[in-house]
Amino acid sequence: MASSAKTVTDDAILYNAQAGLLGWRIAKARLDNGVSEIINLNVISDSIGEGKNDVNIASPTVANYLTGYVDIIRTALAAKYGNVGEGWVGNQYPIAVPAASKRWTYTGDFVFNSGYGWMYSDNAFAKLPSSKTGTATIVFDGGINGGAGCTGFKLTCLSGSGYAGAMVTVTTDGGAPEAWTIANDNPKNISTFTKTGLEAGSHTAVVSATTDASHTFELFGGYETMGTKGVRVNKLCVSGGKSQMVADYNSYVPGYLHTNTCCDYWTPKLAIITFLPNEYNSNVPPETFRAEMQTIITKCLLTASSIMLTSIGGIWASKAVTSTYPFPAYRQIIKELAIANNVAYLDITKRWGVTDTRLLAAQNDEVHPSIYGHQDIANCILKALEVV
Repeated sequence: MASSAKTVTDDAILYNAQAGLLGWRIAKARLDNGVSEIINLNVISDSIGEGKNDVNIASPTVANYLTGYVDIIRTALAAKYGNVGEGWVGNQYPIAVPAASKRWTYTGDFVFNSGYGWMYSDNAFAKLPSSKTGTATIVFDGGINGGAGCTGFKLTCLSGSGYAGAMVTVTTDGGAPEAWTIANDNPKNISTFTKTGLEAGSHTAVVSATTDASHTFELFGGYETMGTKGVRVNKLCVSGGKSQMVADYNSYVPGYLHTNTCCDYWTPKLAIITFLPNEYNSNVPPETFRAEMQTIITKCLLTASSIMLTSIGGIWASKAVTSTYPFPAYRQIIKELAIANNVAYLDITKRWGVTDTRLLAAQNDEVHPSIYGHQDIANCILKALEVV
């Protein structure tokens, strides 16, 4: 197994750079050489990946959440390869923003259980129980990074025998309803509604669902489609996210629903997987963390061309001595998993330090970076990916 390491910038270290990022580099080289195709880059993470920083802690708005490191990476890739839109928008993104101002808005009998649906449990965070009616609305404007507008969109929900009987339609821009036929597959999987051929611009999708006594409807999210060349950056991140949420596939063996929604569905050229702060804060035993991360890596390796693990978030100067498990133990596990699985590992935490307070200015609450900390993370990742 390769275990080579190289300095990316300052003291941020990238392990397994050559073998671990080979698939990404091949895909990137195709774009560099002028091939017109859209590839997926998925970030699977927690509130830091979602974009939480000092600005949106004080004022949680969608616009403020679009200043996180994932969005900075998307902007850089759009400038270099072409604008292919916002990427995937989860059913309750951003979690901390008031319901009426989230990217998705709801009417009727939708309920919002813990579990998020697409990341952990089949109790989707946007669920229409049996014998209920409701709508879910989202506007895809294609305007992120100065785009001229999207020309279509895709919506995703949970499929399977308990869902295929729901009566679901999608209305685009107030037009005629179109049926969304939910697949009756087993194990439970992902069902997709696709809309194409729209004029470039802003488009509103309204999902209307009615369930009977035997079926429910669980919405995962959706994304706009636009452009012919570029990197679609999908933010598979949610506040409070832990490795368990993706690794825990409940009774869906061999479905692995949660790695499916976060990785398999997309066949990404690169999956960036970054968990650690919430495991540390909630005293998850390091060996449990190891097992959960291994489950995610094993499954994602089946569909992702490359995987890069990272350790982002948390200086925790005040907790460095009193926590049940030492913070460096988790980082060491990530490094060992990267070497054992021949995937890349970017140790950004080393760049920021653990008990060193000189970079606390880059963080707001010892967990979430400030907007400048997010920029620093993005700079480091982009350099590791040889984008800049």
